[in-house]
Amino acid sequence: MTRRPPSLYTEMRFAGTKQEINEQWCEARKSGIGGSDVASIMGLNKYSSPLEVWLVKTGKQEAPDLSDKQAVEWGNILEDVVADKFKADHAGEYKVFRKNAMLVSKERPWAFANLDRYIIDREGRRGVLEIKTAGLYRADDWDGGVPLYYLTQVTHYLDVTGFDFAMVAVLIGGQDYREYYIERNEDDIQAVRTYVDTFWHDFVETDTPPALIGNKSEADTLLGLYPAPSDEFNQAIDADIDLDKFLANKDEIKRLEAENMLIENNIKNLIGDSKGLMTDAHKITWARSKATKFDKDKLLADHPEFNDQYKSTYTRNGGLRITARKDI
Repeated sequence: MTRRPPSLYTEMRFAGTKQEINEQWCEARKSGIGGSDVASIMGLNKYSSPLEVWLVKTGKQEAPDLSDKQAVEWGNILEDVVADKFKADHAGEYKVFRKNAMLVSKERPWAFANLDRYIIDREGRRGVLEIKTAGLYRADDWDGGVPLYYLTQVTHYLDVTGFDFAMVAVLIGGQDYREYYIERNEDDIQAVRTYVDTFWHDFVETDTPPALIGNKSEADTLLGLYPAPSDEFNQAIDADIDLDKFLANKDEIKRLEAENMLIENNIKNLIGDSKGLMTDAHKITWARSKATKFDKDKLLADHPEFNDQYKSTYTRNGGLRITARKDI
């Protein structure tokens, strides 16, 4: 049996009602980087960005409340189901344990791990058991192994815990169960550690915002930060903001979109009343189906009083409008 090394982490536990524990956990997460933050600060999470993580860690914004999201709700419900499936399939091979604590690195106290489960194999080696659920539309992400945006999370957990390996058990579309084994890799751990430590020391501790990465989630965050513009204009040099490149890219995108639309329309015309086309290398299906939609205009025409009764105000992103200056 492998001798168990000294623990590399301390355990932070919370007490109280379920809501109180969740509030304490959310507050504690502000003081460090957890596994779910890693993909975001590395620019690998299209639903978040380094800017958003920085705003939360520096106390400028509250963490988004995801409790009402169906994917999160069902992920929580199915966690025990997937864990029980793994335990049943590996009886005698792994012992499965739950650790109801936030694990804090002794060497790097800004690095946290919240494990779904941990496991011990026959040789006494310890491993992370990470449990995931995914919709069918994300199934392709798993065909080549654990997606990078989750692999970075598991790698961070291996770094904090010092464990030897990880297993990722995922349930896709409620019926496709898969498992992936990940051996500890020191090069991967060092790469993730560098991102985590740099983000914490260079941005959070110095209160310096990280560089932007250019995804939609980040754009939504900027809109929320600056919802009410003044009438003044800041000064900048065109070259400093890559304005020529921005305008050239917009023209190229328009050209490519028009080119692709023509190709797509020609394909649809060839398909006609058929389901699709067969080429030497591809099967092309034109998906068409009947759908219903809510007719808001008709409702407001029949009940105009609803227009004010159910109206809400929000900040809309109108995009950038660029015109030549007339005062120079």
